[in-house]
Amino acid sequence: MMFKNFSYVEHKEQDIKGIILFSSKKESTIYDPECPNDSDFESEIYGPGSALTFKNYQLKKIDKPSKELIELCKCVFN
Repeated sequence: MMFKNFSYVEHKEQDIKGIILFSSKKESTIYDPECPNDSDFESEIYGPGSALTFKNYQLKKIDKPSKELIELCKCVFN
């Protein structure tokens, strides 16, 4: 299962929520606004959060993301 880019997802077992940056048939990269960014690579920085990659079976779609989550992920679009 692939997720649409810029859809919102949550990890099934961990308290991680974010927006899809890239999705393939096996895994997806999400922007997690609450995970501090420790990247030394400018091109990988989307905002104060981090880009994290998970297997698709570990994620589930959020049909109605909270206004807070949407607001925290807005920096992805800049």
